[in-house]
Amino acid sequence: MITPTSQPNDEDICQQYAVFEDKDIALGLPVYTSQCGVNITVLGFSSVTISLESFRLIVQDTPNVLEVSFKGSYVTDGLDSYLAPLSEHCLKLRGLNVSKLKPSTGDSLKVDVVHFWYLLSKMKCLESLSVHPCCLLPTVIDSLSSEQEDGSSDPPDVDLAAKDSMIEYVKSMSRLRGLDVIDCTFNHDCACNSSEGLVHEHLLSIISNLISLVYLKVEFPFSSYKGIQELEEMLKIEFSFSPTHNSKGLEEVLQNCQQLSFLCIDNAKLTLPADPALYSSLTHLFLIGNLMHLTPDFLAAVAINSKKCLKRFSYNDLMSKDSLL
Repeated sequence: MITPTSQPNDEDICQQYAVFEDKDIALGLPVYTSQCGVNITVLGFSSVTISLESFRLIVQDTPNVLEVSFKGSYVTDGLDSYLAPLSEHCLKLRGLNVSKLKPSTGDSLKVDVVHFWYLLSKMKCLESLSVHPCCLLPTVIDSLSSEQEDGSSDPPDVDLAAKDSMIEYVKSMSRLRGLDVIDCTFNHDCACNSSEGLVHEHLLSIISNLISLVYLKVEFPFSSYKGIQELEEMLKIEFSFSPTHNSKGLEEVLQNCQQLSFLCIDNAKLTLPADPALYSSLTHLFLIGNLMHLTPDFLAAVAINSKKCLKRFSYNDLMSKDSLL
């Protein structure tokens, strides 16, 4: 039995928390009495292994839960399977964080992205979401292309019909205000860690269909960047980067998400668009990593908007002591 704890939130209103941590949740564990479960508004899972059956039993007894978060926890089934009981029983859910989930087997985390977004589309009150990049990429229908001599790779072919179905569900998320896309480097077999081209071609483009976004933070897969950092430190030299991906996806985000005010892009390998009109709604713009190409035209566009709406612009080159703030 896990005893719920009461903690005040920012508005000094007492909410009921249930936190599972350190110890694995036994299969079929009767966690709550129904009287206790209805008072729970926040479910947290921290460093535990939780089976799909146990998770289903927990959420069906917590119909009034508003937030669900996983922190370094392990699951025994595909990611989308865990959304099914949430979409059925937790109709008031406003915040969901599945970005820190890992497979209990040590293999890659499995997710049917079309089913994943279908289930999310049933959560009509969802306002905040945190996911892996692989949850926002189309299904690959062929083996990933081998890397070219210059280190780049061609995007693999994708299932276009499945991609279209996925996008329709993404478009239906009309209440989603905040999206965090968290790097899943630990998931070594994930397509987004195997094909740079796949990520840069599709990730931001698919996100651009979430037109109600106010807050967006995207961490592009970090594994190659970390390797370059280690090599630089070992050889005591610096590498220069030539962006090989266009800014179409980012342009689509800035054009379609007209309520977007906070944007953070981490480790993307692209040239930033230079049209000042694209940045007109932003109040905060954060760019992290030296893989992005900041042209004079882009900086001029930022300068123009700093006189209108933009309150904070930050460029942080993690490999350099110099940063632009």
